[in-house]
Amino acid sequence: MQSMSGAHCLICQSPVEPGALSFWGEVICGDCEAEIMELAVDQPEYAEVIKTFRLLWQNQFIALQNHHTMESDNY
Repeated sequence: MQSMSGAHCLICQSPVEPGALSFWGEVICGDCEAEIMELAVDQPEYAEVIKTFRLLWQNQFIALQNHHTMESDNY
């Protein structure tokens, strides 16, 4: 199977197949999605996943702020 237009998993960086979980322009492979669903808060991997999502949310927030700033420059 061919990967989805060169997309790579946000968590493990492996090529992602069509139908993968997708949001904000990022994708997560089925294996990582399943692992995330099984993680317990006290597992070391949990902190890494939280860190990855925090960076994604921060980048999305910054992009949104920049978008609003650019829109207000037009007035």
